[in-house]
Amino acid sequence: MGSLVIAIVIAGALAAGYLFYGRWLASEIFGLERKATEEPPSRRFHDEREFVPTGGGILLGHHATTVAGFAAVAGPAMAVAWGWLPAVLVLVLGAVFFAGIGDLGALVISARGCGQSLAEAAGRMVSPRARAGMSVLALGTLLLTVAALVDVGAGVAARFPMGAVAWGVQLVVALALAGFAGKIRWLGLVVLAAGPAVAVAVLGHGEPWISSLAASWDDRPVWNGCLVIGLAVLVAAYLPIWRFAQQRAVVAALFIVGLGLAILAGMGLAGLAGGPPAVAGAARSGLSLCEDWRLFGTATIPPVWPLLLMTAGCGAAAGVGSLVASGPTSKLLASEQEARPVGYGGAIAVGAIGGLAILACGAGLSLGARVTVPFADASGRTVLAVTSGTETVTLFYRAEDGGIGPRRTLPRSDRGAVESEGVVIGERGTDEIAFAGQNAWHQRYRNWEGAWQVLAPVRTFVEGSANFLRTLGFRREQARSLVALVVLMLISAGAEGLLRTARQLLQEIAGRRCPGVRTSECAACGSELAEINEQACPRCGFGVGDTRILQRHRLQQIQQRPRGTWGLLLTRSGSLFVTGVAAVGLAVWAGWSEPTRITLWPAAGTANLALLAAALLVVAASLIRSRRPGRIAGIPGAVVLMGAAWLCIARIPEWLDQGLYVPVVTGPIAIAVALWVALEVAARSGQIQGVAPGPPATLNVVGKEEVST
Repeated sequence: MGSLVIAIVIAGALAAGYLFYGRWLASEIFGLERKATEEPPSRRFHDEREFVPTGGGILLGHHATTVAGFAAVAGPAMAVAWGWLPAVLVLVLGAVFFAGIGDLGALVISARGCGQSLAEAAGRMVSPRARAGMSVLALGTLLLTVAALVDVGAGVAARFPMGAVAWGVQLVVALALAGFAGKIRWLGLVVLAAGPAVAVAVLGHGEPWISSLAASWDDRPVWNGCLVIGLAVLVAAYLPIWRFAQQRAVVAALFIVGLGLAILAGMGLAGLAGGPPAVAGAARSGLSLCEDWRLFGTATIPPVWPLLLMTAGCGAAAGVGSLVASGPTSKLLASEQEARPVGYGGAIAVGAIGGLAILACGAGLSLGARVTVPFADASGRTVLAVTSGTETVTLFYRAEDGGIGPRRTLPRSDRGAVESEGVVIGERGTDEIAFAGQNAWHQRYRNWEGAWQVLAPVRTFVEGSANFLRTLGFRREQARSLVALVVLMLISAGAEGLLRTARQLLQEIAGRRCPGVRTSECAACGSELAEINEQACPRCGFGVGDTRILQRHRLQQIQQRPRGTWGLLLTRSGSLFVTGVAAVGLAVWAGWSEPTRITLWPAAGTANLALLAAALLVVAASLIRSRRPGRIAGIPGAVVLMGAAWLCIARIPEWLDQGLYVPVVTGPIAIAVALWVALEVAARSGQIQGVAPGPPATLNVVGKEEVST
């Protein structure tokens, strides 16, 4: 089956899921077709900082890029190890039947619950114990995922320094615009997108100062990159969401759409006329597809189950999507009717990004992948080293004792003899050697452990996508830098959105611990109000109709005064400092202790699966409360929970052997907490009634600089 046919199948399946299953969920299960009786939180609690009504298209781009992060690329890129068919199946099923209902359900629950998180919804509808379990699981998963994203981002920057320079240009331009920009304007988006585009165009020509800058960055340890990216994420999470984060997220969405169209165009052209030469002087490469499936694995690839479930947890079905939907996204939703295109459509968009990763790794890689040793030649013998001279190519084979054994010298003029060994050589006088065809896929996915070493999914995705761009006329470095830039933009947008979600969740936890006091002070200037029912402050004129105050409440509402430790965490600055230091500190530790491995990614993947199961069960409880069929979300939640437990039990011995102690500790804890939430939902399924939600606790903070979060 051709790669273009697979692209059509993926797009058609995702579109059908959105048009039919998504519409049925929205109208029959969640009742979104009916006109809402109450305004959404973005209008009721409009504060020009977090609660800002936002158009559906912009909100879709912001939500999708936040949820995608790097996981939408890494998960499918690793799933291709078992062939394109298992990867496509887990991608489509995960997006349509698991992530879609989780994100849409969480968004609807939060929009109808005054913008409160899923943890608060669990407390209202199930029990305080369920709320405590969801809070612990959600906060821990968010911090792990942010740390993993920062760690991966530092690795990408070290691996592709020119793309990192372009990302830095984009960041500087975004910060400059944030100083005077209003809400999203198309002119600002054009300026923000032009910066990295010009940078990529310049980087492809290899100016000396750029090369020296890239070399100096490449020499620095990974934890330095963690500090730089972590600081950028902290700044973005502190600024108002419409001033900086939304613009960057929308530009990232535009870049990924452009990259997707370029990949499809390059794939079509390569299928008709062949791709560019794998190396200079070689013949044009033909486009081929990886194997259909190898479900039972190989000598070095384990069976498809349960590891394929982790790739779903890293990619198409991640639990953090439900938290983002019930966090920042619910506070920006302009109307309930936009919940389906934003919530369910966001999950479909993440699945589409995963589809691009499958095409890049399963087909784009066949157009040429640079040789990395050791590798297995066409006869299965291990080649430890390759030396390329002007006249000959020498392959050094592994001996029985593991050392360097026999060697084979082939003349460059006999190009066919060299290519029969599974490699493609460049023109005389160059030392370029590459894999091509299906052999390239076999070499990149020759063993499973390589997927967790030195950012193998990044390298594979970048190489495959860059090959398609080279078909359109891009230079090799330009193409690689552009794809690396898109990956870094997704990583930074995802880390910022998840850190903002973690900060809001910590503020909610602190709000339950910090008692409220009745006050008659103005929420803007702090002056005392003489009358208990005054509608406006006589000193500054701040009143109920002001856009910065809850229009539902009067000035003398019950407000939270920061007191002690919990009072500090109730403020935006205090909660962001705690969550930011914890996540970035964990990433720096990982980059310093294990600079060549993504040690946090297995922990984040397992925790995301457990969180997705718990989120689906909370959505099921909400449906039961509304007298709707809870099995729509309950059955997928139970399936994910059982699979996550199986995965954790099966992988713990291997994690111990590899020295990956973080997932050994966090995995069982996440599964246990998710099981705790599941038992609470099951025990109270016949008693779920719920209570009316109040306004978010974080809206009632009074301070000199922040009236609300």
